[in-house]
Amino acid sequence: MHILSFLKQRLTLSRWRDKQLLFFHVHKTAGMSFVRLFEQLYATHELCPTDWPYRHRLHVIHPEEFQRAKFIRGHFAYDSVMAHFARKPILLTFLRDPVSRFLSHFKHLKRAEGDPPGIHEKIQDLSLEEFLGIPELTSLLANMSVRLLVGIEPDQLGDLDLRKAQDRLASFEFIGITEHFERSIQLLCWMLGLPSVRYFHHENVAPFEENRTDPKTLQRIEELNWADRELYNFGIRLFEDRYATYAKRASFRIPPRKVRRYFCDFHSVPPGQGWYRGEPHPTYGVVRWSGPETASFLYLPPFFQGFYRLQFCVVNSIDQDALQSLRVVLNDNILPLQANPQPDGSIVFESNLSPFLLSDRQGNELKFEINATYRPADRLPDSQDIRLLGLCYAWLSIKPQS
Repeated sequence: MHILSFLKQRLTLSRWRDKQLLFFHVHKTAGMSFVRLFEQLYATHELCPTDWPYRHRLHVIHPEEFQRAKFIRGHFAYDSVMAHFARKPILLTFLRDPVSRFLSHFKHLKRAEGDPPGIHEKIQDLSLEEFLGIPELTSLLANMSVRLLVGIEPDQLGDLDLRKAQDRLASFEFIGITEHFERSIQLLCWMLGLPSVRYFHHENVAPFEENRTDPKTLQRIEELNWADRELYNFGIRLFEDRYATYAKRASFRIPPRKVRRYFCDFHSVPPGQGWYRGEPHPTYGVVRWSGPETASFLYLPPFFQGFYRLQFCVVNSIDQDALQSLRVVLNDNILPLQANPQPDGSIVFESNLSPFLLSDRQGNELKFEINATYRPADRLPDSQDIRLLGLCYAWLSIKPQS
């Protein structure tokens, strides 16, 4: 697809929220880090599968789960997963340097079970050189990106399959590059009109010391991954073209419209701003924990000048000290808070906002800050939750004072 026709689609957050998204997760391409970041836009019931591990789950996912989900992610073969959609979803993926990806995948499978299934027992005691001497095993890891895109067996891969994979890759709305992870996330933020990500968490990282690997061995791996090398180079060109175009567009953004009222139900928040994904709640629909950082952010539109009242509801706290340490900062101004306990155990906090506090030209930054986050597993005897949690929020509103 030509870059100009790609840009005509005008990717926006509202457009993405109205359609299903499929993250085509090639093994060991920083996919888990991306998913953990991007799923913050959603609530748990909108994800499919709802949690990790998600490998080998395509055949057991109920059709209703597939149709309900907004964000589907997994190690899926292209043709197999696309057959589950009535309409083509928005496609996202990451590519990684083929030699680095191959080495990382090998190291991962030496220490734990994974994809392809059953290979861990066969290679856990093999050196890299021994592994490369067994073609029926190395072929299972080689050219993984191309093979997932075209659904071809390792011994059948040819030039026509590479061209097909490139054509399919060009139709992806978002292509990230592992070696340029932060730039890739910045591109996605530009596409969606989201604020730049503050916090990056790299998960499931299995580094491999390439500089300690014999040059002849690296060359052998390069030759094994000939198709993925061509696809990677093609993906780099697509990524750089799109990045350059959106970088120019970012300096000519239309200012957001001013509002007199604002409401957030925490169903969706900008990713990478100190929040976990939304969770279902019997009373409030969706609630959201802050963490793992001690500071969490929301970004508000500009407001017409006037006197406003800020209210927000906290339904739970991982620790009483965290709740008591809560500090709310609006555009670098600390807000005085009044806490109003509710019959259901939640607390509604209030603060009156004078005209100079809310910007009427640019957006507004609202920061929720506590002294520490804690793991439920360290404080609750029956909990296995190792997330670092702070406070759990249900809603926030800003409206004119009466």
